[in-house]
Amino acid sequence: MLARVSLTLALIGLGAACTSAPPYECTSNAQCIDKAGASGICEADSFCSFGDTTCTGTTRRYSEGAGDGKAGVCVAPPTESCIDDLTGGEAHFCLVRHDGTVWCWGANDAGQLGDNTKTDRARPTKVMTPSGKTFVQVVASENHTCALAADHTVWCWGANDVGQLGIVSAAGTPLSESLVPIQIQAVAGVAPNLTFSPFISSHLAAGGKHVCAVNSSGGVACWGENADGQCGKLPPSHGGAPDADDLLYPTQVPGLTEGIIEVAVGDEHSTALKDNGSVFAFGGNANGQLGDGTTTDSSSPVQSKITSVTGVSGGDEHTCAAKSDGTIWCWGYGASAGIDGGTDQPMPQRTVTARSTFAGGSAFHTCATQETSFLCWGQNDRGQVGAGSIDPDNATVASPVRALLATVARAAPSTTGTCAVTVEGQLWCWGANDHGQQGTGTTGPDTSTPERVTFSCK
Repeated sequence: MLARVSLTLALIGLGAACTSAPPYECTSNAQCIDKAGASGICEADSFCSFGDTTCTGTTRRYSEGAGDGKAGVCVAPPTESCIDDLTGGEAHFCLVRHDGTVWCWGANDAGQLGDNTKTDRARPTKVMTPSGKTFVQVVASENHTCALAADHTVWCWGANDVGQLGIVSAAGTPLSESLVPIQIQAVAGVAPNLTFSPFISSHLAAGGKHVCAVNSSGGVACWGENADGQCGKLPPSHGGAPDADDLLYPTQVPGLTEGIIEVAVGDEHSTALKDNGSVFAFGGNANGQLGDGTTTDSSSPVQSKITSVTGVSGGDEHTCAAKSDGTIWCWGYGASAGIDGGTDQPMPQRTVTARSTFAGGSAFHTCATQETSFLCWGQNDRGQVGAGSIDPDNATVASPVRALLATVARAAPSTTGTCAVTVEGQLWCWGANDHGQQGTGTTGPDTSTPERVTFSCK
């Protein structure tokens, strides 16, 4: 609405009066809405911009109400853009900076921020980097974090109450939580004489209290909680061996031994994408999150009813996939899947036309990127969808809505909020902020409007 006002003020200057209207200045994204209802960004110079794919680099153009000679001009790319990856846990976020360092903020009760403390951080804080290592991917879940190094080794930190750090002694007993990154090892032999070698991976995913990885052979290995078979082993509750309740170190998932290029993980289920575009899933299926048309749990991988998939993302009790035709399909917990009516869906359902989809392994909401719009749907009790409103009486947004942020490159839903990076590298967060997870330097009330996070590339 206010962006429309700025256009009106600009036109007043064309009348009989010889004075021009002052440029319209904004203080938040919520003030940047064009006549068609599209959301824009309140740039750092306090002028609104809106998506425009003809603008090289940023795909955003200043509104006609902007000052300083910027009215109608393409937003210039920044001199630096340095965020390569982004992830959200339960109440913390982490990113990979272009120099290979990992930075985290938010809750730190189990050491999930990796800075050798248990102190919450309200600004991005550098994780203690192992000597000689640089990182290319970071994943987070409830209260643990893992990162993939450039040399394909895997490092984890935070809680380890059910083996989610994948670290044991030679006797086979889990080590305690770790406040700093510790290297994950492949394990061989029989306790109490286990032997170790570096675990090698090309892709990670975390959700709930477990982690899955694409291993060196192109198969899938998982570790952590396995109460519903989410690590690929039959749990004791379903007749499995007593030691299959929690898997304390990386364990090969039977049936997924080659051809896997990506994994996605929810709270009680896991998903693997093969190089032929097919999808396989295993674990809990009460909400249909395995996508095989049933609601029957399966610790053995079952094929989801979808093909031509180019990317997968896992939410708490749902899964979404991007297809080669530019559509997003979701299944499982209805509200998180963005299905009208909010009913659970055991079969993949087309949700929206978009380039890519983002879900968090501990999140009940999902987001997707279009060319100049960013859409979110699902749980919104703390403003997670970023659309400018929080309604405790209607805490679920069942269908995709435009978030108040445009031209997003990547996003990371957490249980209580969302962070996103725009195409030119700006970091924004919204939702809960009781642990400083908005990254703005303070704790405070929830917000449903994206807040810009100051983050240095140096």
